[in-house]
Amino acid sequence: MIGIELADTATPLHELDLTGDVCLALGHEDRGLSKGCLDACDAIGFVPLVGKVGSLNVATAAAMAMYEVRRQGWDATAGSSPAEG
Repeated sequence: MIGIELADTATPLHELDLTGDVCLALGHEDRGLSKGCLDACDAIGFVPLVGKVGSLNVATAAAMAMYEVRRQGWDATAGSSPAEG
């Protein structure tokens, strides 16, 4: 399980291995993930942002995180036939 959270120990999503089976956990827009959920996560990741925007709403962060999971899946199956990927 990968927690999506703006935390000091979080890693940029694109640096995490998101291949294989992945469960993304996203928390409340103001309070984030609970301590119990953070403790249960295998890794904590965040969506890197450039510019003046400090954070994203949870729906946008979820969409970007799901895209990154799919992108890494495409990269992992590059070169294989569609039946193999």
